[in-house]
Amino acid sequence: MVSRFVGLAALLALFLGPAFAQDPPSNGGGAHAEKDPFKCPKCKPALEKAVSYVKSHYKGDGLPGHVYAGLMFLIMGDTGSDFQACVSYASQSIKAGGFNRNWYLGMCWYFLSEVYLRFPTAETHNAMVEAFNIATSQQETTGGWCHHKEMWKKNNYNKIGGGKDLGMVTSMVYGAFWNMKAAGVSVPKPMFERVEKNLESIHDGNGICYGTDNKWGDITMSRIGYVFMGLTNAKAQDHMWYAKIVDGLQKRYKSLEKGHAFAPLHHYSVAAAMHRAGLYDAFAAEWIDKLIAAQKADGTISLKCDRADKYADWTANAACLAMILLLQKPDAFKPAGKEIKPPPPGDEAGGGGGGSPFGNKKKDDDPPSPQTTGGSKPPAPTPAPTPPPDPSKKKSPFSKD
Repeated sequence: MVSRFVGLAALLALFLGPAFAQDPPSNGGGAHAEKDPFKCPKCKPALEKAVSYVKSHYKGDGLPGHVYAGLMFLIMGDTGSDFQACVSYASQSIKAGGFNRNWYLGMCWYFLSEVYLRFPTAETHNAMVEAFNIATSQQETTGGWCHHKEMWKKNNYNKIGGGKDLGMVTSMVYGAFWNMKAAGVSVPKPMFERVEKNLESIHDGNGICYGTDNKWGDITMSRIGYVFMGLTNAKAQDHMWYAKIVDGLQKRYKSLEKGHAFAPLHHYSVAAAMHRAGLYDAFAAEWIDKLIAAQKADGTISLKCDRADKYADWTANAACLAMILLLQKPDAFKPAGKEIKPPPPGDEAGGGGGGSPFGNKKKDDDPPSPQTTGGSKPPAPTPAPTPPPDPSKKKSPFSKD
């Protein structure tokens, strides 16, 4: 019998690292000196331990560890060899197949689109080409993405608490679309609209539900948090969801530890979105002391969520703690794109010449409870081994001005 808690947890067993023994809390208590964590006597030791752990362990980790370590390095402004290794790992992993191939797609595409905004290289360019090709072949008729195409047909997944698609994956892809637009890379109108229509159909009033067939609401606002990052990079304050996201963040940020299955997905997204919304003082006051107090002596932390007793990625967890501390600085991880105004009705959202599905316009190297009515918590996963990334290269469909 399949457990009721499937969903997001299905990716976890594929790339989690080893568990570490619990240590007594090593921090906590006292006031914070200022918002710069490197100057705060309370935050600095916790930050240094978390960063040290990430730097010494991410290379032995799988995909989540590399993605969230990469985001940590990006926010720190440390774009040396460790950051480059994370970018290269994600650029290859985005092509991996297997049971959870679309989780690789969503996480890697979002991360690489944030990178491309700031460092537009041939490597990230080519990885986004791969992402689009995979997304096209894997997209469900609903407009979203499941673990892999038509996975929902097996074992009645969409009738036991799963869905024909996963709101988290689709939100990551849609957030990446906006990051690409902010970088001057246009997404073709048909694809863009299919994805947006899918998310509209599972919008809970503030955030994004678990998926089609499961209207379990965005308890933490973490799904739509990835969308918000793209919107803020594109300075798209006129987007139909922008104000609703800000409203939802204010209502739900205290529910951070109620996310499903894999805590880093939620902790990074909510923290980053609260920062972009100008609400970080409230987030920091609620969470930073609690998280510092929970940190272990080796720099790791057991981030909480509804499946944290079974799943953890210690590198990703430590990276998230570091990012939460770093985001206390108001100028950390500022939006990197240009202002994108909504196109007039009937205008194309993108389209490039020469048969390209994209148009490059940039010249470069290349807490009230959330709505949950009608939904149920997602069921538990069927683990599968992670295949090695496919090193094959495909011709770029992008065009340049």
